[in-house]
Amino acid sequence: MGDVKELCRRVLIIDKGKRVFDGQLSEITQKYADHKLISVILAQEVEEKVIKSLGEIKEFSFPKLVYFVKRYEVSKIATKVVENLSVADLSIEEPPIEDIIRELFTGKDYA
Repeated sequence: MGDVKELCRRVLIIDKGKRVFDGQLSEITQKYADHKLISVILAQEVEEKVIKSLGEIKEFSFPKLVYFVKRYEVSKIATKVVENLSVADLSIEEPPIEDIIRELFTGKDYA
């Protein structure tokens, strides 16, 4: 998908004969992704119950931890993470475009 990002200016997505999207690739994320990912590198181990209490875990294998966070909760959850965990690094990322497009074709209704 990296090649597509580099080469394509305009994307057209058609599902079941209906145009679902027509525009810039970057706009797909803004329009269809209702969440972001908070990736954390932990500086030290912490009890799993503490990690779970802060948000929805997408991935965890010490020292890497990834939270699945609704867009409107990103700053709140990021603040909680920094306040409650020993963080070596933290980044807030858009979900991969592949995941967003997969969700488009597996049942979400975007009409």
